[in-house]
Amino acid sequence: MPRIRSARGAKPVNLGVNAIDPAHIAANGRRYLHFNGGYMLELASDGLSVKSPARKVFEPWPIPSDFRVECQCLEAPKIFQREEYFYLTVAEGGTAGPPTSHMVVSACSKNPDGP
Repeated sequence: MPRIRSARGAKPVNLGVNAIDPAHIAANGRRYLHFNGGYMLELASDGLSVKSPARKVFEPWPIPSDFRVECQCLEAPKIFQREEYFYLTVAEGGTAGPPTSHMVVSACSKNPDGP
């Protein structure tokens, strides 16, 4: 489960979120966690509790039927802001094989929660 440290050396805070691979971003005085499956939630301003329930904010491109992949498997999101745009990059296709299945998809938006 994602945990956020409240201060250097402080004990982790359990946010009660059943997800993996959290990616944190703070923008315009708000905090967000993006995580596996294309989901995102908003955190309280101090980052120590969940402000809103998780919701799906990212639908990747459809994987062509002739691609050999393990699954859609959206995981390990990374998000950053450069000037007015937010960039989200996510692993897709699985990591357990076949070797052709691991891909990366990226998207940009003027909002950290899309579209």
